[in-house]
Amino acid sequence: MQDLLRFILALAVVLFHYKHFAIQTALSLPPDDFTPPFEGLLLPIYKYGYHAVAVFFYLSGYMLASQLSQYSLNQNKFDYREFMVKRIARIYPAHIVTLLVMGLMALIATFANLRPFMTYNDDLLNFAVSIFLLNGVGLTRDISFNLPSWSLSVEFVCYSLFAAICVLTTRRRSFLFFLGFMAGGLITEASSDPNTDNLGSGLIFFFCGALGATGIKPWIGRITGYSIGRTAITLALGITSFYFSLSVNLGTQKLIWLFVTLPAFIIGIDQIDSRLSKLKYRPLQWFGLASFSIYIWHFPVQAIMHFLVTEYWPSNGNPAYNSLFFLFTYISIVIIVSHVSINTIEKRGSQIIRNLACRKR
Repeated sequence: MQDLLRFILALAVVLFHYKHFAIQTALSLPPDDFTPPFEGLLLPIYKYGYHAVAVFFYLSGYMLASQLSQYSLNQNKFDYREFMVKRIARIYPAHIVTLLVMGLMALIATFANLRPFMTYNDDLLNFAVSIFLLNGVGLTRDISFNLPSWSLSVEFVCYSLFAAICVLTTRRRSFLFFLGFMAGGLITEASSDPNTDNLGSGLIFFFCGALGATGIKPWIGRITGYSIGRTAITLALGITSFYFSLSVNLGTQKLIWLFVTLPAFIIGIDQIDSRLSKLKYRPLQWFGLASFSIYIWHFPVQAIMHFLVTEYWPSNGNPAYNSLFFLFTYISIVIIVSHVSINTIEKRGSQIIRNLACRKR
């Protein structure tokens, strides 16, 4: 079920960014003629879909912390290098290819005198920073090349800190995860730069997810147990707390989301997955794999469609992006490209990185 949840979250980001077809800068509002398909039904996603990225951070912290028990069961020490190699092998191949695609498009736009699509810092400095996954931590503006990759940069920082904590200690991990959460809060409060604020928010949700796995999950398990009925109670707690949070001030609302709503939802889904694991395979695994590919590829696909399609799409007075067929075409291309990426770029790139890491041992 976590695989399906990730897939839904990725599509939420795609729909949230759909307005990019109608605007040319990240800070602009869509024009009056922007009436996307299913606007009434999908308005919350069109408007608030960016929250899906925060849930991705939470899920990452939760899942990685949940897997720590495997080391104690196998009596293995946490291997920092092995952990980071696996993380890099997972995200880097698709990241570097999408960066090259957007770099090529930036060159074409420059020589053809075209207006850049959304990004306006497509220079050598930002390209170099993006290669090393430093484009979203405040060193430069994150509005460059493949815009969604800022979150990979923040995720990489979270991975590094998480791995360092796991190497450092076993008994005090939850306390250090809490310090990571607090560090994110301090960065967010102290920073006036939205790029640095992204780093703070990523740390908050990632380490809150880790705390959910190491602290909140055992506590809820002791109270509710792991039966089907009690899993339903856990999910109901998430739904109830979410609706309650809508009636309180923003600060209290965030605390409820972080320490009640998200843990209850994710733990409830995790309990369902523990039962599905008895099937000895993950029936929804493709959706989990595709979620990352959809997330990292949707912006290049959108940029290409903007340059090649929207200029020539017959509108009859109605912009192309308001067409239901256009929306389905866009989403279909994103999913197809993502599927191809999984089986070629990501699979082969991951293997190359792992082989190189083995040779250097």
